[in-house]
Amino acid sequence: MLFRSRGTIVLTTASSGTATITAVDTARAEVEFIGRHCTASANVNGYTYLQLTNSTTVTATRGGGTGETVTTAYQVVEWI
Repeated sequence: MLFRSRGTIVLTTASSGTATITAVDTARAEVEFIGRHCTASANVNGYTYLQLTNSTTVTATRGGGTGETVTTAYQVVEWI
């Protein structure tokens, strides 16, 4: 396993957001959820889904409403 990138994606009013990472081989890499923080009174607004969109982009998509701020932490690893 080779660690490639770690960071956060902050969603305020958007339903999704992205982060740019160092290029990885998508056939051997995965994005891992580290944790999240949400200001929502209803936790469903804070659920996010992570996806390695392409070799240089991680996308976080909100599972609920868009009225609260959600910070989602991720890391990308590449298996060698």
